Amino acid sequence: MLHVRDLCASYDRSQVLFGVSVTAPRRGAVAVLGRNGAGKTTLMRAIVGEVAAGGGDIVFDGRDATHLPTERRVRLGVGYVPQEQGVFGRLSVRENLEVGAAAAGDRKAIDSVLAIFPKLAQRLGQPAATLSGGERKMLAISRAL
Repeated sequence: MLHVRDLCASYDRSQVLFGVSVTAPRRGAVAVLGRNGAGKTTLMRAIVGEVAAGGGDIVFDGRDATHLPTERRVRLGVGYVPQEQGVFGRLSVRENLEVGAAAAGDRKAIDSVLAIFPKLAQRLGQPAATLSGGERKMLAISRAL
């Protein structure tokens, strides 16, 4: 379970998040909605540690992750798929999945995500750059999982 409480975050002197709180239940979903510039991406980047929290708490499965580096949060199970998708185009689908599994410290996770996205199993040797936009999104989500 993810608990974000009274989270504040800034870029230089421009504060973007002002005391944001949200709870995401395990195996549940939460939608973050808002207009452009409302802070949705900043919230996600703060949760994964790409933007420092200027106040508040980020707790994942009972562990305070507020000041942990991104790689430690990933090992706790925190994932993020940016809008740009971020797959490694020159690497194969399998290699992209291996990068994600290594970052999470769970090599067995690849079989789990291939069960969710069986179309990727048919393309394991294919360079990610040759996938369709939807397939690249599946791959990016699979890497985060």
